[in-house]
Amino acid sequence: MQTTSDYFGKLVGLLRMADYQFLMQSPDCTHEIWRRYSTIVSVPRQCQSRHAANAILRAIDFPHQL
Repeated sequence: MQTTSDYFGKLVGLLRMADYQFLMQSPDCTHEIWRRYSTIVSVPRQCQSRHAANAILRAIDFPHQL
């Protein structure tokens, strides 16, 4: 079983704060798919870079950065 990084947990927490809902896990278990209305975002479970985490937050227009 793969372990998750700190940035993954922080991203998931911020997505929940922004009313995103867990939709599904990728077939190879490396990403989780989250949605809010028509916006869908893929979050890697092994997100080890703060820059990648911030890019995901920018893509969904989230006002906070890590």
